[in-house]
Amino acid sequence: MGKPFISYSREDKNHPLVVNLLDRLRKARVMPWVDEREIRPGDHFPTKLQLAIQACSVCVFVLTANSEKSRWCAAELGAFWGASKKVLVFQADPAAKISEVAPGLETYQVTESIEKIVTEVVRLCKHVDGAKVGEDQRLVDVSRSEFLDAVRMIFDQKLVSLAETVGRMQDRLSQVAPFDEQSLFGTRYHHFFDEKEAIARLFVTDLESRVQNAYSNGERIVLILDSGTTIFPIFKLLMAKKNDPAWTNTIEIFTNNLPGIFVALRDGRTKEGIRRARLAFRVHVVRGDPNPDYWALLSKDSPNAISDLSEGPIIIGVTTGNYAQDDGQVLFVRDPEHRAFKEALIRRAQVIYSLLPLGKMVPIGAAELNEKLLPSELRSVDECQYRGLALPIDGAKEVVIVTTARRQGDKMYRHHVLVQHNLEKLQADMSSRVRLLTVDTHDFNVGSLSAGSEDREEQLEMPHKEHRPVLKPWFKWGK
Repeated sequence: MGKPFISYSREDKNHPLVVNLLDRLRKARVMPWVDEREIRPGDHFPTKLQLAIQACSVCVFVLTANSEKSRWCAAELGAFWGASKKVLVFQADPAAKISEVAPGLETYQVTESIEKIVTEVVRLCKHVDGAKVGEDQRLVDVSRSEFLDAVRMIFDQKLVSLAETVGRMQDRLSQVAPFDEQSLFGTRYHHFFDEKEAIARLFVTDLESRVQNAYSNGERIVLILDSGTTIFPIFKLLMAKKNDPAWTNTIEIFTNNLPGIFVALRDGRTKEGIRRARLAFRVHVVRGDPNPDYWALLSKDSPNAISDLSEGPIIIGVTTGNYAQDDGQVLFVRDPEHRAFKEALIRRAQVIYSLLPLGKMVPIGAAELNEKLLPSELRSVDECQYRGLALPIDGAKEVVIVTTARRQGDKMYRHHVLVQHNLEKLQADMSSRVRLLTVDTHDFNVGSLSAGSEDREEQLEMPHKEHRPVLKPWFKWGK
């Protein structure tokens, strides 16, 4: 049986109609999700709310003068609407207007009758069994970053209405693949989110000319896409090209990125709505064992799959790393099997794209990285150590480094200037075949970094709290 989520202002917790509603639902053996009971002191409210959206089959919005002006209630209502969950509005205050809470949204089912609310909730919840939902609903894996962004926009009042906020949130929800939020992939998915999407857009834009040239010459391109959250947004952009014959006849995708494979399966059909339709792109899945932390296929055999790629097509590898030196030359990776995959990618590809948000670039080597960032008990554990993996900048291969910029006034601006200087020197070296691509600050939401408090800027630029004391001097923070 599913649960109903009861959204009401805490100022109304003793409101007779609220008390009566909760009591009637319990007597009907439907246990409502109420934040006062489910959220304990110290819990992270947005994360708890995110989980509630996944678990609950219907939202009952208690409309009163207090909930009408509550931004948290608006966020709850908008989140359920964005996840295509059923919303019932219980008019507990005749003077309150749902249009004040959700201007521009489609009409909700509004009633002043507790009896109707209880009957409908019982009907909806008793038809939910595990992951099965009613025909008018769908379960959505609400990513923490999307939800927080939507709530933040409501609080910052950056959008003119809740409808606009929810519209953007719903668009983002459609891009989310079903991965475990507790995995390494899940916890890092929201790190540098806007930057990763902007880097992916710039990469696909740069790839366009290669695709057109190869299509004109009758050549094929094998695109090796590494695992990880930085590479993940590329899949969505590639599937958007599924009706372009230059792309579908030229590109073959070779990947170990499990969430990316899901996006290809979901969005890459040649014909929308036709279950048996084939994928527009040829997608090859790397041999390997599913890794539940990286959400990737990794094994000792995975590098051989890359080495066995046939001669003939243009092979382009796209990778990233935990950190990279601020001249872009070295990727730091820890997991041995992940490292072996990257080594094979770099060895086999003729063109290598290294996608690196600015916060992943540091001015030190692997030894110092291990000493400064790893707890002492982990420094001797092979699986935990950062190890350098050099990019071939000797001219043997073309290397394209894609990173992001900062504006003057941002705390990372000084670091951005130094990184750009080092990369431009590398690019100017005639013996190398290095190209630098930098995402302009207008092309991603860099303004959100410095729009709030310094604490907020720290959280976005340095997601790992324990690393901040070490990273700040390296990043010349605030100088």
